Amino acid sequence: MSPVQRAYYGINAPAPENPQVVHRQDAATTRGRKVRARNRRARKFNIFRIALGSFAVILLIGSVYTLLTHPIFNVKDVAVEGNRSIATETILKRAGTMRGKNIVLLNTTQIQLSLLKEPTFESVIVSRTPPNGIKIAVHEREPWATVKTITIKGVSYFTIDRNFVPLRGASIPNKELPLIRLDTQSQSNHAVITLGKALSVVSLNEAAICVDWAKKQTDFPLESVVIASDGKLCLNRVGGALAQLGSPVDLDRKLVALQLILQQPDVRAREWTYINLFAYDAPAVRFKQEATPVALLAANNTNHIHISDSGDAPSPARGTAGGTELP
Repeated sequence: MSPVQRAYYGINAPAPENPQVVHRQDAATTRGRKVRARNRRARKFNIFRIALGSFAVILLIGSVYTLLTHPIFNVKDVAVEGNRSIATETILKRAGTMRGKNIVLLNTTQIQLSLLKEPTFESVIVSRTPPNGIKIAVHEREPWATVKTITIKGVSYFTIDRNFVPLRGASIPNKELPLIRLDTQSQSNHAVITLGKALSVVSLNEAAICVDWAKKQTDFPLESVVIASDGKLCLNRVGGALAQLGSPVDLDRKLVALQLILQQPDVRAREWTYINLFAYDAPAVRFKQEATPVALLAANNTNHIHISDSGDAPSPARGTAGGTELP
């Protein structure tokens, strides 16, 4: 329509366009199209992700169901390792029925706790070996010594490890292990011995030091270590001789003094029956003699020991500590 016609018919001519306004409108339109396109892509991706997640969940549920119900995952093989003194059949019996049960649902912690009730076992590890195996690895305590207890109920023997944990009881001592004779009749040394629970006895640590010392000696075959009711120590030598250590105070010096005494030529050449080390710097020894004076060893220190032929040495009964007779 011409401008004349527009004026005739009263139609206003369009206002001249502003280039900046047109540019902003085009830019807004372009951004809108991009946003809508991005939203469409996001919706498509979300749908794909939801579908993939749903498939994964279904697959996981199916896998778990198969794992819990398929017979291939039922326990068939049970292996036991590390046992020496306890038979495999005994361990399996104490562990309970495992074969035929699902390997995932099997409570390995309960099995472990059941086996740890056996005092011989220091540690137990129960592990799964897929698809259908169970492995039981046990670590047994190492027998270290035999403890002889003397109570009003009688005499008992217990095998203990280096941590003083009783492994098992016995009616006779194990000849291959050192013997620690313990007087549990007195209140100071009263101990209720429970298998699998460490002993708490006066001077037991010091008795262990004496056992370790004796193992290093070539001229002192140890028969037993006696712990008296008051905690005093006595070392019984194979053959009947004994070394009275008395109180465990200065035990290391007393053992050094005893070692020096045993190295003396006169002591090595003669048969002795008793050494008194209540005072490590003034020890005394009695030799096995008939119709002859009792000889004493006196020492001003543990580095210089000389023999004296005067005086008498006390001679308490064999197997005593501090004058207290122990059977």
